[in-house]
Amino acid sequence: MRFLQLNANRSRAVHWLVDQLTRERGTSVLLMSEPNIRQVRTPGWLVDDSEDAAIMLRGTSMRKWGKGRGFVWAQVTSYTVFSCYISPNITTGEFERHLDDLASCVRTQGGPVIVAGDFNAKAFMWGSAVEDAKGRMLADWAAATNLVAMNRGEPTFERGGSTSVLDVTFCSPDVARRVHGWHVMEAGSTTSDHMPIEFEIAERHIATEAGRPAHGWRWAENKKDELTEQMVMELEFFQKGGAFGIR
Repeated sequence: MRFLQLNANRSRAVHWLVDQLTRERGTSVLLMSEPNIRQVRTPGWLVDDSEDAAIMLRGTSMRKWGKGRGFVWAQVTSYTVFSCYISPNITTGEFERHLDDLASCVRTQGGPVIVAGDFNAKAFMWGSAVEDAKGRMLADWAAATNLVAMNRGEPTFERGGSTSVLDVTFCSPDVARRVHGWHVMEAGSTTSDHMPIEFEIAERHIATEAGRPAHGWRWAENKKDELTEQMVMELEFFQKGGAFGIR
């Protein structure tokens, strides 16, 4: 099953380009942050309460779906997928409340999950060159929720010559073992200043070393180098075996 993740910047033109891209790529699940509101009010879209996050399914059966503030979820096959967006203009207190609501929903759904979106937070956990307060909160949240960041440090946002890693893909460890081909697509794939993220989930787990546990990461400033090395090692285990075949 192929996934595409993107912040559309509310642009109708981005929607049109992404529609063409997903059809060409055979995408089954489209996870969108900041969609064009008029577009996601058309049939086929699953949208959150504030119309900040959306999901489109193609050729994939859905068991049920739900939504909250800044996130929408759908149960597909054996796991639940979440599409999320958190504005950069809220306080850290509001940011924490968003994460609490999201964590509550993740726990309520139970089972393996994919949590993807633009969180507007920077942390070493997903390869940012710098870390901010919201990034530390999100990294701690992911570790407490036992989620793995699939990002490998490639920028997902570019504006005025500046780049950042703002769009993050989190997975439960058992789902992470099945993820392959995770990559950031080239700038210019759409007209958004966020680059699309594409990945696939295999039907079966990708083999890992026997006894190798899968954990989310909890990061600390004074262990940046050590934890960066650990992140690389974890992803090598999760995606072992030449899995990056759809670049």
